[in-house]
Amino acid sequence: MQRHAPAPSPGSRGARALLPSILFLLCAARSAAAVDRQVYKEVRARHEGMSYRLRIDLDQAQGANDPNVVSLQGVGHAREKGRVLFGQLETVFVERVINAGGSRLELSVYGSKEDAQRLRASNIPQPGYPGSSYGRTIGSFAQLGSTSILFEVGSGKKEPAAQAEEIEKLLDRVFYLGSGPTPEELEAFVRQHAGLPLQRLRELTGLDSETVRRLIKEAAAAAAEASPPH
Repeated sequence: MQRHAPAPSPGSRGARALLPSILFLLCAARSAAAVDRQVYKEVRARHEGMSYRLRIDLDQAQGANDPNVVSLQGVGHAREKGRVLFGQLETVFVERVINAGGSRLELSVYGSKEDAQRLRASNIPQPGYPGSSYGRTIGSFAQLGSTSILFEVGSGKKEPAAQAEEIEKLLDRVFYLGSGPTPEELEAFVRQHAGLPLQRLRELTGLDSETVRRLIKEAAAAAAEASPPH
């Protein structure tokens, strides 16, 4: 008896016919969810190697999750009670801006340029000699005196002007870019961090001792007033 090969099902032919279109749509989606090359170059040129004061606290890198994630929707951290490495009003150094894939940019942040140079020199093994402790060394290096900030950009690659504007907004949400904190912000910081040593509050805010003491007393009085009576 002569045997005949089964005819291909219409469904399989239809799927094969749709495959090029699906691949095209996937490639187009990936292309749209990317940071424009020129925008990325301009962000690097403007902010890499710069020192800025912080508007927010930055958590230390712990584990594989991104410690600090910033978008137009707000600021998130990998852990609810993560360890703060760099606090609000501290000055930090942006060592590198990295295209993290998709519509994301990642900033490597250190306490200072000197810290960045010292930590990189003392913790990263020389190329060609990774050794068995290479992974542990890199992990320790990442947590010693640096952290990262991941920016999630909502604007698409085909809107470079909108992307550039959004990235600047995200940067300004983390750093004081154009100007420093206002007097009101400095006073609010002292009230919110009244438990810090007087000298530390003076260093961070630039306020004189008398003003800092007054604000600490105001914070203590407000806390006592808000406490329920015994």
